[in-house]
Amino acid sequence: MDRQAFLDKLKFSKVLRIAIGSSIAIFIAETIGLQYSTSAGIITFLTVQDTKRETLKLAVKRLLSYFVTILLAMIFLHGTYDYLKFGLFMLCLVGISYLAGWDGAISVNAVIGTHFLMEMSFDPMFALNELVLVLIGSAMGVIVNLYMPKKDKRILTDITRLEAQMSKILGQLAVDIETMDSRVKGDRQLEELEKALDKSISKAYHNFNNTLRQHSTYFISYLEMRKQQCIILQGIRDSIYGMTHVPEQAALIGAFISHISETIHQEDNITELRELLQFIFEHMERSPLPTSRREFENRALLFHVLKDFEEFILVKEEFIEGLTPEQLEIYWED
Repeated sequence: MDRQAFLDKLKFSKVLRIAIGSSIAIFIAETIGLQYSTSAGIITFLTVQDTKRETLKLAVKRLLSYFVTILLAMIFLHGTYDYLKFGLFMLCLVGISYLAGWDGAISVNAVIGTHFLMEMSFDPMFALNELVLVLIGSAMGVIVNLYMPKKDKRILTDITRLEAQMSKILGQLAVDIETMDSRVKGDRQLEELEKALDKSISKAYHNFNNTLRQHSTYFISYLEMRKQQCIILQGIRDSIYGMTHVPEQAALIGAFISHISETIHQEDNITELRELLQFIFEHMERSPLPTSRREFENRALLFHVLKDFEEFILVKEEFIEGLTPEQLEIYWED
């Protein structure tokens, strides 16, 4: 399924949910004998957002702002059918809503205001009628959005593909550090990887907003970690491509990079990689000093590559340390 077809499917799903939810809300409001029962359907329509979290947040804001609306209705909307009073009511309502960050709830509260205006009096029982309308409409908006397809499997597929891309790039860098070949190809691969990571991160955020499970932040954290590593690889690539000749130590570092490419899929390979990295640092310290400017410059670039890989490993280590016990159990233990 291409991107446009997927978006069309999501739009149709939202339209269908709105239609069903609005109809049910009106049916419930009429069944229990509420005045202005059709407004329950409108409230449902206005409550349904693109994600579960957005819908739930809006429903909570709508409930909080309702009490402000009732207070303003008590002050302005009673006695006579007066357009000026309604104008003052709207002025205060919109001003307070924007200040409180409730701008998404203004439309529903304005409808409630018109109901009070037409009633020409403030009756506590009518205020209860309006509260129940808001509760039914908001609750139905939340309920119909509970069924939204999660993208866990789609993101896991992306992760597998992205790790394969990163492994391939690392394998190419392992060759390049000893032969200095395929430079243009390496540039293109890293650019493609970064673009793919950005798309997957957007999917992960959308998935997070469509689930109320806190542990779903795992996908966001994981992909952000890989994005940081991708940026570090760009620096490593530049250092390797800046070399003018292949020092003796390049073979050992190439083998290290090759090992990273082979173990990139492992959840926790930090301890092993740190030990290998420390061994290479010690080996370079024991190596004879450079005898020419060119050798010195290329050895310095190799050292820079190693320091970047130290950062590459640290990024994953910090990601692992930030995982919750629940995330470790769900995503790693099986």
